[in-house]
Amino acid sequence: MDTNTSENTLKEKIVNISNKKLFLIALIFIVLNAILVTILATRTGANNLDGTYNQANSAAVIISAIMGIIISFPVICLFLAFITTIFIDKKQSYRKRYLRGFLLTLLIVNVIVSIRFGYNIVLG
Repeated sequence: MDTNTSENTLKEKIVNISNKKLFLIALIFIVLNAILVTILATRTGANNLDGTYNQANSAAVIISAIMGIIISFPVICLFLAFITTIFIDKKQSYRKRYLRGFLLTLLIVNVIVSIRFGYNIVLG
């Protein structure tokens, strides 16, 4: 019975987390991902879409990787949030749910990406 009450309190903590805290946690993971992608960009180069190769530690690779983390992921999460918002607290208006859905989606995507980047760095 003790595990049931601890599960309920954990669920209540997750449900009652404020949008401000979600934003700050997501921002921390965005910065962490930018740092991790910079470390990865200094170790390996990258092929461009036109077939050219950028050397490791070049400014073009680092800038494009960081811009991808800072711009591309939030834009993708904006569209994914339309789907996740359907399942969040139906008592509120869609506009209020959408902000929370966007922040939760952004947080989940950034956590998954940071785990993947960290795994790639560890493997070298």
